[in-house]
Amino acid sequence: MVSCAFVGINQYTDEIDIGTIKFLIMEFLIRLAFLVIGILITRALGAWMLRINDVIKYQKEILEELRRIKGD
Repeated sequence: MVSCAFVGINQYTDEIDIGTIKFLIMEFLIRLAFLVIGILITRALGAWMLRINDVIKYQKEILEELRRIKGD
């Protein structure tokens, strides 16, 4: 019989090692947490960039209004 350490199967008893399964579940959860954190950081940076675009748009509007007032 061939053992497979990755899935935690014991070569001699064909039992699944609970410790290995717990390790695999924790590894999956940690990777999932990193993925979720990465997505949240990306969304936060995107929202921050969009606010900067709004500020630039408002500054252009104010500049246009000031130029119009100065010209009158």
